[in-house]
Amino acid sequence: MALSVGRRGVSLAAAGVLCVFCPRAMAQVRPSTDPADPKVSPLDPQSPLAPLPGLGVDWPDLSKAPPEPVSADTPTALTGDTRYDFRVDGIDDVASSLLSDRFAQLSTLKANVGQPANAAQLDRRAREDATLLTTLLRAEGYYDAHVTTRVEPAARPLVVLDAEPGQLYTFAGVNVAGVEAAGAKAQTLRHAFGVNPGDAVNSDAVVAGETSLRTTINDRGFPFAVVGDPQIVVDRAAHTATLDMAVVPGAERRFGKIVMTSGDKVFGAKHVQDIARFVPGQTYDASALVDLRRAVIQTGLVSSTKIEPVEGTEPGTVDIAVGLEPAPPHTIAGELGYGTGEGARAEVSWTHRNLFPPEAR
Repeated sequence: MALSVGRRGVSLAAAGVLCVFCPRAMAQVRPSTDPADPKVSPLDPQSPLAPLPGLGVDWPDLSKAPPEPVSADTPTALTGDTRYDFRVDGIDDVASSLLSDRFAQLSTLKANVGQPANAAQLDRRAREDATLLTTLLRAEGYYDAHVTTRVEPAARPLVVLDAEPGQLYTFAGVNVAGVEAAGAKAQTLRHAFGVNPGDAVNSDAVVAGETSLRTTINDRGFPFAVVGDPQIVVDRAAHTATLDMAVVPGAERRFGKIVMTSGDKVFGAKHVQDIARFVPGQTYDASALVDLRRAVIQTGLVSSTKIEPVEGTEPGTVDIAVGLEPAPPHTIAGELGYGTGEGARAEVSWTHRNLFPPEAR
């Protein structure tokens, strides 16, 4: 056995044994990786993995993995753009004509039903319409409404909205606090609101009732009445709701005098009183102010008008403040034309309003 030490490493040789510690010698004993070498077999990418020492768990068999579940909301795969149809199921027994009309006007699917669309566009439009239909059903009182979407494959795909309205919610209580202060007219005001216990929790009915109450209370002699916004609290466990509204009628008033507030008067308070169809001492009626505004505008002498009730100078009265902006007093108009029987023609007109005040032409 011999031991030799050199600049390139250390080697030990004895009886045909070679022990090499240098890079060049190691290259001589490294296994061959040449595919042409008959001793080397190519690696099959489909062959099973070798056991991993110390892991204790077998490699998963992907060939036996269960398929992913397909959701009902998953859109059917479409290739390219295609025209489609759509249908809504589940609302025939609950939808009012107003709900159907609103959905038809706002539906994204209906607005684009004649246009080609791809899978992503169909999915987005279906989801938008599902949200819209859910909102409309809740406005009708179906607070548990749920809408899902699906696409039925065909030569012309069919987008289906499946609606589950759920139970209709009703009012367990309706409280219009403060209306009793209107005295003998309290029952009239309460009837004008029109929403009662047992009615469906319908947002349109509540808004209509609020508008009717505001109009009626002003037409029955209460110019400074305050009507609060309705507050609705929903009890999902009981499928009911309660409605609360605060009303402050104020004191009942009678018409007082007319007060002009505009600096440049078109005509005076006395002439406005002649136009009006109410007289001092009559119970206040807001609709009479609407009638007065229309009559003043029809004179053609004003460009804008502002008429509103103000605190009266006499107890128990309400004065009417009137502000008028004058319209241009002169109008010049021209017309050119040609007729087969009369030839060319020209016409010029000149108008002077209020030449002999008030309201002269």
